[in-house]
This record gives sequence, structure tokens and C-alpha cells, in this order.
Amino acid sequence: MIKDRDITDAYCDGDVWAYRIGYSSQHTPPETPAPWFTIQWAIDETIDKVQRKFPNAKVHICMTDEKENYRKEVAVTAKYKGGRISTKPYWWRKIRDYFYSHPSVVVSVGEEADDVMSKKLMKSPYHACVSVDKDLKNTPGVHWNDHTGHSEYVTPAGAYRRFYMQLLTGDQVDNIKGCPRIGKVTAQHLLMECRTPEDYERVIGLTYACAKGVDDPEAMMIEMGTLLWMRRLPDEMWGLRANGFTTKEHVGG
Repeated sequence: MIKDRDITDAYCDGDVWAYRIGYSSQHTPPETPAPWFTIQWAIDETIDKVQRKFPNAKVHICMTDEKENYRKEVAVTAKYKGGRISTKPYWWRKIRDYFYSHPSVVVSVGEEADDVMSKKLMKSPYHACVSVDKDLKNTPGVHWNDHTGHSEYVTPAGAYRRFYMQLLTGDQVDNIKGCPRIGKVTAQHLLMECRTPEDYERVIGLTYACAKGVDDPEAMMIEMGTLLWMRRLPDEMWGLRANGFTTKEHVGG
């Protein structure tokens, strides 16, 4: 069992931190935002909290480069992250710039910070992911929610099951539609007996094929899977029968 003191590197979701720290320092609407020095204190305290959790780890801040993201080209059914509001915290840009200049920052290239964190998790069982984002649990390894304090080790089988569940239900936050008219309860029922990638993809393929209004079920399924998959290898793209349990595993065997 991996203990907190065994973790050598903690990879943190700076994209989420920029929003959370920014919003925690202001009222809605932000008539009088907190002064910048209080933001710096909140940033330092957030990083120190991770260091206290993993005392022997180097803390890395992972950021999305904001320029290129392959998912924008993949999304044809609906605009990727198209449902998000454009309002940002008052200090959002300055917080992000502060993170970009941090000595332990890791900036994504052509992908998202989530992909960076996922790949880092796969490098070693002694790496940890620090994020509130449930999507990252599609990758096996040590996960810690620094907001709730909940820590979890996600097994390879559990990670795949979460991914295949999302392949049916989609992700409302990122405007990924999934299979039409399939909710969490129905998805759980459909995948109850699945144990292998072939089991999952057969059931999910049939579900997409039977969905109303889907002209090309396989193409839509691949689109959704590509949008939802957290990369585990460089430049990896999800495809049917390409990212099952045969994907090279570093965590949990």
C-alpha cells in the first residue's frame, strides 16, 4: 500500500486552482476584489497544503497552454466546453500568469493539463494527482482532492470502468454529449456484467446503434471516446479496441 510519504511527485491542477482561488477572494459580483497580496497568500497556502499531505514530494503545477487543444478539432457533435460561462474571477489572469512563472510549472502543448497529469501518473506508482476533477479518475493511480481532503487509489479496472461509463453518459461540464438519452442509472445497468474492453465496447456500440438521431454510431462513439480519454502516452488518441486493458500499464500492473 502506497503511503503519503512515499509519493515523490505531486501533480496539481493549476487550471482549477486559478478559478477556485480567484472566486474565494471575491463576492458575486466582484465589486471589491481582495487585494493581490491576499491572493498570493492563498496560492502559497494551497501549495503548502499539498506539501503537508505529501511531505517528501516535489509539487508541480500543471497548466493548459490556452492556445492549441486537439479536442476542439475532434468535437463535431457539439462545441467542446461550449456550455461554459465566460465570466472569470477578477484575478484569474494574474493568478494564471503567476503559475506560469512558477519554477515547478508544467505547461501542456496541444492538449490539456489533465492529459499532462494523466501521463505523469502513468510514469510511476509514486506519482500523485491533486485535483477536484472527477475526469482524471479515468487514469489509475493515487488521487487526492485537495478541496475535500478525500484520497483514493484508482485501480486500472476502476479507471476503465469510469471511462466507459462516461462514454455513455458524456460530460455535461465539458459539453460532451455521450450517447443520447442515456443517464447514469441506465449506463450502470447496461455495463453491469462487463469485464473486458470487448464486453464494454460491444454493449456501448449496440447502445449507440440503437440511439435515435445518430446517423453514424461508430463515428460518434469514437468522437466521444477521443474527447473523454485522458492521454496516458504521448500524442495518444483513443480508438475502438485501441485503448483497452492492453494499453501499457505502469500503475497496478
